Amino acid sequence: MKTFIIIFITIFSILISCTKDNVVIKDIDFNILFISRRINNSADWKIYSMNKDGTEQKEIVDLTVRYDYPMISNYGKKLLFVHNSEAWDYELYLVNTDGSGLNLIDSSYRYCNSPAWSIDDTKIVYTKYINDTTQGIFIYDIISKSINQLTSSRDCESPVFSPNGKTITYYQNSNICLMNIDGSDKRILLPNGGSFKWSPKGDKIVYTSEGDNRSSQIFLANSNGSGAKQLTNSYEPNWDSGFPSFGNYNPQWTPDESKIVYVSEAAHKFGNPEIFIMNSDGSNQIELTNSNHRSEDPVISPDGKFIVFASGMNLNYNSDIFIMDINGKNQNPLSKYVGDDCLPVIMKK
Repeated sequence: MKTFIIIFITIFSILISCTKDNVVIKDIDFNILFISRRINNSADWKIYSMNKDGTEQKEIVDLTVRYDYPMISNYGKKLLFVHNSEAWDYELYLVNTDGSGLNLIDSSYRYCNSPAWSIDDTKIVYTKYINDTTQGIFIYDIISKSINQLTSSRDCESPVFSPNGKTITYYQNSNICLMNIDGSDKRILLPNGGSFKWSPKGDKIVYTSEGDNRSSQIFLANSNGSGAKQLTNSYEPNWDSGFPSFGNYNPQWTPDESKIVYVSEAAHKFGNPEIFIMNSDGSNQIELTNSNHRSEDPVISPDGKFIVFASGMNLNYNSDIFIMDINGKNQNPLSKYVGDDCLPVIMKK
């Protein structure tokens, strides 16, 4: 009996060890939302959805949208987008991902954009112009339908809820800033930073800042702003105006925080962007696409196995939605439309 117990414990230990070293991540099915120009004799954009293999492409809502990412809620049930009315007012809408339940949230004749969801999907934060001189960050409560203004400075923009749900991160005067969700305790988190992304665990923040020769480079810092480190340093001098130089931008975390996918304009001459991946400490930078026809807008699947992106590498299409393995293999077009498809986002089923 004692011998049997010892053998069982040994086998169990080996299985546990194998599980730790070879983590099996379950495939997660998802849809892809993107914007497309498919209106005859028009340059207007609309929101479309499709399966991850490109099938069942359909229009979400019968309203044109501005050139921007559709903002899917964290639970994947609703999305936000901005429409220009016939009077060219900016109108922020909320709609279910199946196109039902269209609801106007707010509007402005000059600017109303950059919406983002709270962690529990009960609040929306966005930027809006009140008049020619006053711009602010606003917060909308979906349950009470109340709107509160959090800032009144024209240079506050791109707000997002921080992972702790208690603060809002935003961009102001070339700095990444923080404030409480009621607008109090405004402070600088990272000076000279922009285009930021919180890590999935909320312990790190990746962002862009100015590098050598006024190029855009990717940096990493702790959640409190400490330990800032430059991860990329490649750039290509601008062949047209002399500045700013072509660099690196649009960093995206893999779900396990081990790697960062990003876009580089420094891979080839003339600044055509390509998609790269690197370890989260900046090591092992690898070019995944090499098309010389703009590959950009990467987004990573929830299981960390795929990258969805926009590219003109297939010359039959101006810009198409592609999918590839996380290592860059098996690059395949999905939307296959002769016009422009871009700015994909992933929606879990």
